[in-house]
Amino acid sequence: MVLNSFNGVCCTLVHVVAFAAAAAGTYFFLGTSFENVLTAFVLLGAALALEAVAAVIGRDRTAHT
Repeated sequence: MVLNSFNGVCCTLVHVVAFAAAAAGTYFFLGTSFENVLTAFVLLGAALALEAVAAVIGRDRTAHT
């Protein structure tokens, strides 16, 4: 995979962090305590927010609608 621009690097980095947050959220969701489940929901929400940020960073600004 070749990253051609700074936006590509940032977008990939945000995707990696979002994936890590989703993986940690899944791990905590399988926990038995109520606090772990709440932490899981927070991490999954953060992963969704980071994916939204990655979508904005990675969009093609030269494309016309």
